[in-house]
Amino acid sequence: MDLLQCPLFAGVTKEAASRLLSCFQAEQQDFAPGEVILRYDGTASRIGILTSGSAALSRVRADGSVAISQLLEESDLFGEIFSFSPSLDITEVRAEEACSVVFIDKHHITHPCCSTCAGHLQVIQNLFVLLSRKVVQLDEKVELLSKRTTREKLLCFFAKQAAKENSAVFHMPFAFTTLAEYLSVDRSAMMRELKKMREEGFIRVEGRTVTLLALPEGGDT
Repeated sequence: MDLLQCPLFAGVTKEAASRLLSCFQAEQQDFAPGEVILRYDGTASRIGILTSGSAALSRVRADGSVAISQLLEESDLFGEIFSFSPSLDITEVRAEEACSVVFIDKHHITHPCCSTCAGHLQVIQNLFVLLSRKVVQLDEKVELLSKRTTREKLLCFFAKQAAKENSAVFHMPFAFTTLAEYLSVDRSAMMRELKKMREEGFIRVEGRTVTLLALPEGGDT
């Protein structure tokens, strides 16, 4: 992925972005499926850009179990909230599939160097925009969890994915097991519900490709 596709560099020229990445001392790393990409425990200060693959951001509970709070896809930014506002809870980002990540220390973004590289102020502005978008995403997650049934949660999630890609056909970048954790539902019960929805003509599922065929009459997603 071209880093210019990342919202953090929106409005920044290719030449300016290249200088900025050098100024930011950006580092790229590759991760295998299931590997922990980053762990925030109140001290981490790195921000990550997912340049390929998919990952999940999760809260680690006191008993060691995890609760997925955000699903990350190519070009997504992560860690910006916890870098600037450390959480008392341990949060980790784990690769869902093989992925590559570019890391930048937050201090390089918030403290321009003496050269004040072109595009730096634009990146800072973009960061504020992304932080506000993250609030909207958290609000959408609350909406999903407020749905009463597994079917309502699935239909709401699928409708949002279709709207995001502007297409009734979309690819799931993560496994359905991860989706069950994200929706806070039992995986077996969710898979049974998906089977019923296919049989009733609401969706078509081929591997990780989902086609939203219809919504229930009067259904509110």
